[in-house]
Amino acid sequence: MLFEPFKPIEDMKGSSHSPQGAGNITRSDLTTLFLSRQGYTVLQANSPSEALSLAREHANEIHLLITDVILPEINGKDLANRLLAEYSHFKCLFMSGYTADTISQYGLSHDNINFIHKPFTLPCLAFKVREVLDGH
Repeated sequence: MLFEPFKPIEDMKGSSHSPQGAGNITRSDLTTLFLSRQGYTVLQANSPSEALSLAREHANEIHLLITDVILPEINGKDLANRLLAEYSHFKCLFMSGYTADTISQYGLSHDNINFIHKPFTLPCLAFKVREVLDGH
């Protein structure tokens, strides 16, 4: 399951950029497409409440939650805890572009969680996902 708040990809001037006729393409969309092409089944959610609903509706086991630390509604740690209460057999990969000090305000530390710092390249994400799933 992938969760990252909706963020349109922006051009250098900061305005939303969308290829002609394609609508808004988000970083989440690109990440979902990339991970899908790596062979993963990805459930993409645009909010924590949608992530919780998708998890409840999904018939198969969820192996990994990829979530931002800072989210609308609830933070990534609380989202992970809610999901872990219902589905105890999955791993979490947290991501953020904020500093370690900011992340620590949410009860998380780079030292004790699976973490990838934004921005990251898609190959780095693929490596980190495999590392987390393999338990390294």
